[in-house]
Amino acid sequence: MTMTSDQVFAIATVMVVIALVLSIGAALFDFREHGDTLGVSALLALILQISMIVRAHPSDPHGYGTMIVFPLVDLAALCVVSYLFATRPRVWKAVVAFAFLAQLVAHFGFWSALNSGKDSYSVYVLIGNLLAGLQKLALGIAGAHGLAIGLSAWLSRHRYAGVRAVLREPHQ
Repeated sequence: MTMTSDQVFAIATVMVVIALVLSIGAALFDFREHGDTLGVSALLALILQISMIVRAHPSDPHGYGTMIVFPLVDLAALCVVSYLFATRPRVWKAVVAFAFLAQLVAHFGFWSALNSGKDSYSVYVLIGNLLAGLQKLALGIAGAHGLAIGLSAWLSRHRYAGVRAVLREPHQ
C-alpha cells in the first residue's frame, strides 16, 4: 500500500500539531526548560508550511526546481537546533539535529543522482519523511515528558489544598 502525498502531509500535520500542543503544555509549566521545545516545534510547523507551499507551486514538470529550498531550510534549522544544543544539551535536540544532518545528506544524494541522470525521488522522499517523523516524535516525547512532570508537580502542590481548607473551616 502506498500513500499519497496528501496523506503524508495530513499525518505530518497531525504530528506537528501534537508536538506543538505538548510543547505548549510543557512550556506553560516550565518555560525555562521547555522554551526550546516550543520553539523547535514551531520551527517544524513552519518547515511543514514551506513544504506545502513548495509542493503546491512546482517550477518545472517534475517539480524539482522549487525543491532546492529544502537543503537551505534544513541547513538553517540544523544551525538553530545545534546552537540550542550547545547552550543547553538535551537528547531530543541531538536527535533533531542528527535528523536535519541526515536530511542534508539525503538532499546531496538526491541532487547528485539527479545530476548523473538517475532518479532517486521515491527513496529521497521516503528518507525525508522518515527523518521528519523522527524529529516530530522526539519533540512530542520531550513535550509529553515536560507536560507530565509539570502536571505531576502541580497536582502534588494542590492535592491536599482542598483537604486542608476543609479541615480549617469550622464545621456547622
